[in-house]
Amino acid sequence: MYGKLLSYTKYIEKASAHPTRELREFHDEMVHNFQHERLIHLMVTLFFVFLLIVFASATMVLYFVLPTDMGVSGTIVVGSSLFITAVVFITTLMYIRHYYRLENGIEYLYTFTAKLYSSDKVLK
Repeated sequence: MYGKLLSYTKYIEKASAHPTRELREFHDEMVHNFQHERLIHLMVTLFFVFLLIVFASATMVLYFVLPTDMGVSGTIVVGSSLFITAVVFITTLMYIRHYYRLENGIEYLYTFTAKLYSSDKVLK
C-alpha cells in the first residue's frame, strides 16, 4: 500500500502542474481510497496493541504466579509466552511504522488537494 501511495504521489506531483476537473475528481477518489486504507490500518494497529497488552500481561502473570520449583515445564510455559509476546511486539512495531508512513503520505496529498482547488487556471 505504501508503494501505491508513493507512486501516486509522484504522479500527482507532475500532473498538478496542469489541473483539470477530471484530475481533481480522480485525486479526490484516490485520497478517499487512501483514507479508507488508513482507517483499516489504524484498526488493525489498535488490535495488535490490544493483543500486545494482553500477552504482556499474561506473561507477567505467569512469571510471577508460577512457582519457581516447577522446573522445566514452568520455564517452557513462561518462555513460550515470552516468545509470543515478542512476536506480537515486533508485529505491532511494524504496523505502527506502516500506519505512520500512510498518515504522513496522506497528509502530503492534502497539499495537492489545496493546490488543485485553489488553482487560478481555467479548469477544462
